[in-house]
Amino acid sequence: MSFRNTETSYGTLSRTLHWVSAALILTAIALGLIASEMPFGSDAEVAAVMPLWSAHKTIGVSMMFIGLFRVIWTANQTHPNPLHP
Repeated sequence: MSFRNTETSYGTLSRTLHWVSAALILTAIALGLIASEMPFGSDAEVAAVMPLWSAHKTIGVSMMFIGLFRVIWTANQTHPNPLHP
């Protein structure tokens, strides 16, 4: 399989970026939902929630850079031809 896109298929990097993006989005959603359901009353409860929010934000920033790289990569690649022209 080619690293770059061809006229018949997407390349390895495009596929990898796609699935990494999907995994990060699903992980960020799960972390956000779990953290939002946890109690925030005492200092100990806040201390337990903060690592989840930190991971959630870190994943979000990582997604921003991966998304930017995906846009630049896609703009400079050929695209596979449609199956039914």
